[in-house]
Amino acid sequence: MFLGSSMAGKSTLCRSLREGQAVGVAVEDRTVGIDISEVERDGVQLLFWDFAGHEEYYLTHHVFITPQALVILTINLASYSIADPTSFKDMVSFWMNNVMMRVPDSVVLPVGTHADQCTESEIQEKEKDIGKNIREMLEERQSKLQSRISNIKDKDDPSPFSEQLNRLYHLADLNIEVLDLLPLDCTKSEEIMKLQEHILKHVQNKELFPNVESTLPRSYQVVESSIRNLMKNRDFPKHGIVGIDDLQKRCSDLEELAREDWQCILRYLHRIGIVMWYEEIEGVRDKVFTKPSFLITLFKTVVRHDLVRCLEDLPQNILQKVNGLGRYRKMWANELKGKSTLRNTAIAALVRRSLMQLDLAREDSFVKEIAGSRQREGELVCLLRHFDICLPIKLSSPLNPQAQEFNPRIKWSPSSAQTLYDPDGGYLFPGYLKDTVTVMKMWGMDQDDDLRVNVYFLPEIPYGVFHRLIIRACLLYSKYWLGKDCFLLGYDTTLVLLRQDSDKNQDEYIQIRCRSPASSADFRRSWDLIVAMIRKLNQLTEQWPGLFQIVCSPCWESGCEEGFEWRDLGKLGGCDIYDAVKEEKLVCSNGHICRSEFLFPKVPSAPNPDTENEATFLNIQAQNVTVSVNQVSAGSP
Repeated sequence: MFLGSSMAGKSTLCRSLREGQAVGVAVEDRTVGIDISEVERDGVQLLFWDFAGHEEYYLTHHVFITPQALVILTINLASYSIADPTSFKDMVSFWMNNVMMRVPDSVVLPVGTHADQCTESEIQEKEKDIGKNIREMLEERQSKLQSRISNIKDKDDPSPFSEQLNRLYHLADLNIEVLDLLPLDCTKSEEIMKLQEHILKHVQNKELFPNVESTLPRSYQVVESSIRNLMKNRDFPKHGIVGIDDLQKRCSDLEELAREDWQCILRYLHRIGIVMWYEEIEGVRDKVFTKPSFLITLFKTVVRHDLVRCLEDLPQNILQKVNGLGRYRKMWANELKGKSTLRNTAIAALVRRSLMQLDLAREDSFVKEIAGSRQREGELVCLLRHFDICLPIKLSSPLNPQAQEFNPRIKWSPSSAQTLYDPDGGYLFPGYLKDTVTVMKMWGMDQDDDLRVNVYFLPEIPYGVFHRLIIRACLLYSKYWLGKDCFLLGYDTTLVLLRQDSDKNQDEYIQIRCRSPASSADFRRSWDLIVAMIRKLNQLTEQWPGLFQIVCSPCWESGCEEGFEWRDLGKLGGCDIYDAVKEEKLVCSNGHICRSEFLFPKVPSAPNPDTENEATFLNIQAQNVTVSVNQVSAGSP
């Protein structure tokens, strides 16, 4: 897998390795999405996955970054700056962290490109600096994990944090293997051959890749060979999408293979990148993508850096196919730029053009399966929804004259079956959101008495987690306002704000805020919203095996940086979550007293009706003096 920043030289390396000599790649020919190529060298079959470096594509990277791969991290030595700390962060640590979080025990080979634009001394200095920073980065990760382990073990009662402790032990045992940086002059063929020898040496190293040699049943090899041979046949679909039953029938030698064995083989071939089979996705589970490159072509139809231009350049004959007018081009482009949305008709038009360019648009039934129709959702959007890339939305809500009249005494039921797919609707793509103006206008200013919870991430928040959280949260609640790094949602008058941020220590977190409840009864509603968001975050982070999450409620004292950590979320199930904290007040490590219902899910005790109009006393500790303040309740004279 070739990863790295935009224009770092990933495509140049891939194509040069494929050709066996130095090959130049023009700027306008840069990678869109992911390019896949296959090469055999010295008896080793290599699959090259070239990941585009533009930010717009990062959202789809987690779909394809898999274990048991050699990650080649390309670093542009010419533009790398020792004096600028952001250079290492943007060109190295961002990619290293994302690999560590997704595949924490992977092998990474850093390759320094554009070496021909540097002097020998510059190459040596930059190579030394990158190596030193990588070592410090890995040591800091281990230090943070060990520090967190010690903090939990030192608690008076660490048992409520046992799940977190077990995960920390597991993460501490998973160490990414980073090989020595290899500087390259990509304009010289002998340098390309040096990289090839380097790759072959490492991928055949059993210590780095224990599974490089494994004994599999003969049927695995037979299935793989059969699929490869089928793709060479003229009658095999050019797009490579075949029904799972049809594929088995086409493999004549395997008709007697048990269904369970056949599925196990497909899972294996999916894991190593030969085919793609998403058995967990209802809309496509009965189909096998024997050409992963075609699947990626579909993805980059709507996930790309130049999507606005693609909409504006749609030809008239494509628009006619989806009953569109010429003026729709500008409307679709403006909706994407202003609202980050694409109508179903716009997606259908983009898919049709992509299939026409591949000469795959002759069968209208196939085009409708991929692009969708008024009767059913297209397979492309089905996949994008599954991977939390987009969110279905309604662009209009016409009145239904057949709808049942509402009667508060009778249970209401819809007049027709409700489906997620709306042929006149569209999809929101949070990855294209540009600002936070609308969200913060609706929210207003933060208040000191807001309920707030911070969810910290070590080593950092994976790119795309926040956007995927937007999608999962908005599927729960229909009222929402969305921005690039924050969103607001809820029901009735209770709203929750989620915002991505970092503190003074550069620890990244997502903050969850609710307005202070007006009454005791409102606490339950506010905490229900907050807990729902925490659970969604917890589900998302499980997909990053190298990521650790800490939930903390900040101290309410102004200026205090201490907080109250939440115990294991797995032990806070059902209604018991509101009984987890028994104390009415809690004290932070700096000695500040906080009401527990403002820190954890808890409904404050109801006041005594006999004394609710009486004066109550609040002790305020200032320095070493205790001052008793007479606090009169509302309505008292």
